[in-house]
Amino acid sequence: MLTGTLSAGYPGRVLGPIAPATLAIRDWDVTSDSLVAMVTDDQLAAINALPASDVELQLDLTLVRLRAPADAHPSMTAQARHRVDAATWSARLDQLGAAVALTVRVPTPLVGHDGESSGLTRIGEHLREARRHLENHRHRESAASCRLALELLLECEEIPEKPTTAELASGARRSVPEPRRWLLLLRATVELAHLSHHAAGTASDVRWRRTATESLLATTAALVNYYIDPHRTPLPA
Repeated sequence: MLTGTLSAGYPGRVLGPIAPATLAIRDWDVTSDSLVAMVTDDQLAAINALPASDVELQLDLTLVRLRAPADAHPSMTAQARHRVDAATWSARLDQLGAAVALTVRVPTPLVGHDGESSGLTRIGEHLREARRHLENHRHRESAASCRLALELLLECEEIPEKPTTAELASGARRSVPEPRRWLLLLRATVELAHLSHHAAGTASDVRWRRTATESLLATTAALVNYYIDPHRTPLPA
């Protein structure tokens, strides 16, 4: 049985465990010709975040010999390194296509731009709840949890009333400051999330599919990250 951990970069940054593998061996010689390490979405994102252009991978391996003879050592360790040049790595990512994922991480405990965490704890709870619903294919419930998180964000961060979309008309687009554009995105996301709440009218015909729910959850998490950032540009008075 072969187990181990995957690291990347120098010094090695541990990304996580590799998938355990059962190997056929004869006198410690592996009779199969390849080993496979499963890289999760989180591990892939961590590798892509490394500054070096080439990808340096390292496997720290432990091999446990099942039913080893009495005179044989039951286990051994080894380290394997492999360099993947930037062009090859990029080509491999292109081959993955839609399997490449983006992970949005929200720091916990949540702390607002004013340094306070009171009231923001529930936002984190709603985000975790939305993720659980998504994992269990309860898409409308996941969208509803996103809506609750967004409404709490509006309340906790004291975000002002909805701006008019005329601010982004062709004649005024360049004069709209960046914080106001983020506010427009936030309000549009809140309106989208409200489709999970109303039981009558157009909202009753909305079918929350996985791709739509994933997009809403990712956008909600990204907006939470933006608005709790103490260094963000405040809205003009």
